[in-house]
Formats: sequence, structure tokens, C-alpha cells
Amino acid sequence: YDILNSATNNVGKYFENKDNFGTITKGFRADLVLLDKNPIDDINNLKAISGVMVGGSWMSKDEINQKLNDITTYYTKENLKD
Repeated sequence: YDILNSATNNVGKYFENKDNFGTITKGFRADLVLLDKNPIDDINNLKAISGVMVGGSWMSKDEINQKLNDITTYYTKENLKD
């Protein structure tokens, strides 16, 4: 709990008067990770990502995986020979 609180709630409190992120608040940037399992029960549940909300747009786990695969493909092709 303390690790998750430090990485989420405490960051939000730090930035509350500095920017429009850090908490789930109307008018703030909508950046969050939605999990399928409770990370309080087991920290490994942080790997059970359902998707993310980025700048108010939803990205599913499948979309995330496709983008990660595209990045891997790009960096393992001949683009990096130079």
C-alpha cells in the first residue's frame, strides 16, 4: 500500500498546485492505468493491465502490446545499422 500510495496519491499532492495532473479530477489530464486485479492484494497484480487512459483517450491492452511490438520491430530492423 505504501509503495502504491507514494507513486500515486503522494505525486498528486505534490503536483496539485503545479500542473493539471496527478489526481483524477475534472479538468485534469486523464492519465491512468486500469488493472484487472487489486495490487494491494499482491504487488504482482500491477502486471494485470486492462488498459490505460492517456490524455483522455482509452488504449486497450491489445493496443499497448501492438505498439510495443511495433517499437521492437522498428529497433530490430535495419533502421539501426547506421
